[in-house]
Amino acid sequence: MKQEKSCGGVIFREQNGLRKYLVLHSIQGHWTLCKGHVEGDETEHDTALREIREETGLSVDFVDGFRETITYAPRPGVTKNVVFFLARLSGGTLACQPEEVEAIRFLPLGRALAALTHPSDRDTLQKAHSFLESRRPMPTPLYDSLRALADTRPLRLDMPGHHGLPLPGGLSWPSELDFTENGATGNLFGDEADAIQAAEALWAASFGFDQCLFLTSGSTQGIHAGLALLAREGGSVALDRGSHRAVYHALALLGLTPRFLPRPWLAQEGVTGPISPEMVADVLSAHPEIKTICITSPTYYGVLSDVPAIAAVCHARGARLMVDAAHGAHLPFLGYTGYQAADVVVMSAHKTLPAPGQSALLFANGFPLFELQRWGSVYGTSSPSYVLMAALDGVRHYMETEGTARYQSTVRLVHELRRRRPALTARAPLELDPARLVLTSPDGFALANALRSQGIYPEMADWGHVVCILTCADGAAQFDRLEKALDRSGLSGPCAPVPAPPEPPPMVLTPRQALFAPRKRLPLGGAAEQISACQIAPYPPGVPVIAPGELIQKKHLAYLVQIGYNRDGSTAIDVVR
Repeated sequence: MKQEKSCGGVIFREQNGLRKYLVLHSIQGHWTLCKGHVEGDETEHDTALREIREETGLSVDFVDGFRETITYAPRPGVTKNVVFFLARLSGGTLACQPEEVEAIRFLPLGRALAALTHPSDRDTLQKAHSFLESRRPMPTPLYDSLRALADTRPLRLDMPGHHGLPLPGGLSWPSELDFTENGATGNLFGDEADAIQAAEALWAASFGFDQCLFLTSGSTQGIHAGLALLAREGGSVALDRGSHRAVYHALALLGLTPRFLPRPWLAQEGVTGPISPEMVADVLSAHPEIKTICITSPTYYGVLSDVPAIAAVCHARGARLMVDAAHGAHLPFLGYTGYQAADVVVMSAHKTLPAPGQSALLFANGFPLFELQRWGSVYGTSSPSYVLMAALDGVRHYMETEGTARYQSTVRLVHELRRRRPALTARAPLELDPARLVLTSPDGFALANALRSQGIYPEMADWGHVVCILTCADGAAQFDRLEKALDRSGLSGPCAPVPAPPEPPPMVLTPRQALFAPRKRLPLGGAAEQISACQIAPYPPGVPVIAPGELIQKKHLAYLVQIGYNRDGSTAIDVVR
């Protein structure tokens, strides 16, 4: 057996508290770490330094104590050992070796792991990162400051009323970290630099944004603040009709009039497809006064729109893009960079990351932090939870270390399950969140009930789908339990045919007029020719069949009956009196 040997380095740099790792794209077409063959009587360090200099143009200093060897068979009859050292960038000018390297990138850990082609490289990078993390305090400035303060056993004569003691009844809650603004804990909406702003800056740097604001009232707070930041009061916005009800409430509170962006109906999947750049261009051309666009990506079903292309259309016309990415907080850790093209992005950490309920994030490009604070304070509580903010600090650190690898494992398990079971799968023009599992069934409601009867609780069910949110908290054991339950149910299969929704009804009142108008409650079946004071948004299609201020017509009521909405006739809705 022939033996070969190469040496290289896991190269990193640190700026403003954020560490990034070098990955390179070889002319063979794969993303890899920097390495090359030992020549002559070179030492391992000599080879690594030479290869780094030749392939990247950079100089480095080795970090003592790290040496990782991987072994593989590059071709029959050959065994190759590759030795990696840990190397801190010290100088040089970045330059690709033309005969070997096509591109070089410095990326945060999550995106670097997602970029690397070979599992052995990913494993080496993860070990190098863990080695570095073991040599420094945990980079969680807010959590650390609260923990340090709690350890002094202060006499707390302020809020909250538990004063750091355990809650009655044995409820599990980190009371010792549950502070208020006391001069030592920072101020979420304050001007001075503090541990909260340091923690927010780490999130912004990790996701590639100028600013980040912690939210303790969920994405609803971020949606209201984001639209106020971009659209201000009055005027029109181009709006994804499938927006969350918080967006419709923001329209009413800000006095905005929507021009809806239609989504195509995908009959094969029984869901609406992505917002296209062409749709946005058409609306902006027809309504040049619109300068704010708001879309949802991903949707509940995991459907992703092309955010960079849509952002380019908006910016070319002097408009700005806001993305409701409430279900997408995990995607940047998996290597997705599309959100960086938007002006404002709202994410619910608690939906897809191991974070507590109501914890969320508001990101922005091109705005100072005080503007985010201004509107965040208008729509959020004046007593933000320090426990939630400390959790946000901790979950970022977790995801930048072991959490990303766990999430990548979940993505692989979802991919495999999609191949074995009837489920939504990606196809042009349908791009999906790789971690969202949407099972299909001839009767989605029955399948969901069958799963619940076995102690498995999916996120949502509709006529022909069951939506499961799978995260880094789920591994092989959870997937195995789900599959066995699906086998016992006998209800997996193609999606039940779902008709496309009709054209939206005419808008009679603005969202603001509809929200504040006197109202009455009627059975849905008896509401024809009334003006709706609420959303009627069954899944599917996942978009409002009727929106606030629109005229309820018989064809829309007939469609709701056709898709099985209000089966027992008990649904009542609010209409304008």
